[in-house]
Amino acid sequence: MDGNPAPQARETLLAEADAAFQAGRVLEAMESYQALLADDPKNVALLNRAGYAAAMLDNKEKAFAFHEKAMALAPLDYFAYYRLGCCYVAERNPGQGERYLLNALRLKPNSRRVIERLAFV
Repeated sequence: MDGNPAPQARETLLAEADAAFQAGRVLEAMESYQALLADDPKNVALLNRAGYAAAMLDNKEKAFAFHEKAMALAPLDYFAYYRLGCCYVAERNPGQGERYLLNALRLKPNSRRVIERLAFV
């Protein structure tokens, strides 16, 4: 046995982490996302969740790292481009933010979320 949680236990932990995030317990969610990533470091959805949680915790360095890794693993992942664009906008780097947001829009044309965010750059 390798110590990795069974798939059902991982699904339960992920559901609990997402519920904690939705309830505003972002640090708790982040810890769970990181525990899940320890066993599955190339999981793009988990990387994006961890990046979003890191941004909410004002840990920009981690947020950028998680989203950049997600993008490297899945270059056509809309959410990684969107969240990375949002991170750059929050960092007052509108040029970089716009670049990533426009890439997100190319991947998901007519995304209201991206169009609204582009209004801030």
